[in-house]
Order: sequence, then C-alpha cells, then structure tokens
Amino acid sequence: MFNYQPTLKPLLGGCILLILVFQFTFFNAFAQSKKSSGKNKKADELYQKALVLADSAKYDSAVLLLQQALGKYERKKNDEKIILCRNEIVKQSRYLKFNDELLVYAKENIKLARGFLGANHALTASAISLLGNIYADINKPDSALSYFLQSVEIWKTDSVENAELIAEGYVNIGKMFTEKGEYGLAANYIYKSLWLTTKLFGTDYCRISKIYHSLGILYYYSGSIDSCTHYFKKTLDFSEKCYHKDHPMLAKAYNNAGIAFELRVI
Repeated sequence: MFNYQPTLKPLLGGCILLILVFQFTFFNAFAQSKKSSGKNKKADELYQKALVLADSAKYDSAVLLLQQALGKYERKKNDEKIILCRNEIVKQSRYLKFNDELLVYAKENIKLARGFLGANHALTASAISLLGNIYADINKPDSALSYFLQSVEIWKTDSVENAELIAEGYVNIGKMFTEKGEYGLAANYIYKSLWLTTKLFGTDYCRISKIYHSLGILYYYSGSIDSCTHYFKKTLDFSEKCYHKDHPMLAKAYNNAGIAFELRVI
C-alpha cells in the first residue's frame, strides 16, 4: 500500500518563489517610478529656466527650453504638465514675429486640453484665453472678445481658486471693448479687474501696472485727458519699480508717458 508522507518542501518552495516575484516586481516598479520622477524633475527645471529667460525678454531661448520640457512631459504622459507647457509656449511665442503656425498651434492646444483635461479645466480656459490674445494681437477684437468671455466663464466655475485668472480675464475683456469703442463696458470690466486684483494682492502688486495701462488707453480713446495722463503716469511708476530695462511693459510705459506729456502740452 502506498504510504503518502506529507512534506513542507513544496509549500516552502512556493512561498519563496512568491516572495522573490514580489520583491522583483516591487523594486522594478520603484526603479521605474524613480526614473520617471527624475525625468519629470528635469522637465520642471527646464520649464522654470524658461520662465526666467522670458522674464528677461529672451523669448527665443525661453521657447526652445519649453519645447525641450514639453518633450519630456509627453514621454512621461503627464497630461496637465503637457497643457501647462504648451500654454506657456503660446504665451511666449506671442512676443516673437507672428505667423499662421502660432494660430494653428493655439487652436490645436485647445483641442488637446479639452481631450486631456476636460472642457471645464482651468488650463483649458487658459488655452482659450491665449487664443483670444493672439486674435487681439492681429486686431480682431470680436474674435478675441469671444474667447476671453469663454475663458472667464470656465474660470468662474471655481472662482476662489481662479480669482487671479478671472481678474486677468476681466482686463482682457475691457481692452477689447475699448477697441470696439464701447467705453462704458470697457471701464466696467477693467475696474472690476482692478478691484479684484487689489483685493487679492494689495495696491503694490506689480501686475496692477497692466491694469493702469489699460485704463490709460481707455481714457485716451474716450478723450478724458486728465484720467489718461493720471493712469499713464501710474503705469510708468509701477513699471520702473517692477520690470527690468528690456521688459516690453516698461517700453510701453515710457511710450505712454510720452503720449501723456504731449497731451498735456497740447
């Protein structure tokens, strides 16, 4: 008669095999995660360096670094960072010579943002707003206004988190109403932007200079000379304090100060 003697050897062997498989899987996953994190860190460093270059008006170099960062984000399939980076490429490319490729890129960016992040994501709204900026650059205020209004409506779905973006959107809308000669609506939106910005950051926040600039332009076209010169002077005061000598905002401020001086002389 066959006498079966149970043994622990097969069981122990199976347990050891399972432990080895688990260790291999865990450490392989950890290594891949660390490698992926390293790539993301490098992309983030490139992105931050690009922002520093852009702040120094070195837009060509900034765009090149942003494109390098984008390639790394795409390889990692980090959807949010991809759209963030593409948005910044559009933003900085606006300071370079305009071409139709930028318009196509900006439109593609909106499609990607909607596909990756959804139609109501803040970065999708930023992509829409950037397209509005491009239309504003090429003197198409009606198209620009449409995109600015769309972006603000999306940001308003989380008005606390997106308060700064909403304030920026208001001033963009106001600028387009100025272009269209609808000065009452323009003033309404620009002052809403000024109120919200000062509420968020106080009266010494550097970006307020852009709002003062928009008010100066509004009053210039509406013929209010005193208000125009007042806001152009405030723009120059803030710009000299906040921006380096090569920054485009400072160049605008000096130009506007010259306009204000001429208005006063006349």
